Amino acid sequence: LEALYAGVLRNAADFLEPAGRLIVTSSFKTLLIQAIAHLSGRLRVLARYRAEMGGIHYQIVVASKRRRE
Repeated sequence: LEALYAGVLRNAADFLEPAGRLIVTSSFKTLLIQAIAHLSGRLRVLARYRAEMGGIHYQIVVASKRRRE
């Protein structure tokens, strides 16, 4: 799953429009947070939520492409 998360987030950072948003959800919070941290120079976390369904807890992250400074 590490490679999957890294690839999805890397592609999002490559292809998101400047005003675009990315919403990612996963029940593997640690892997998701680590993958986002590796791309912190390219993606900016706008919000994080926690949800539960059927006894499984999910992490929901909303991110955008970081502007070049």
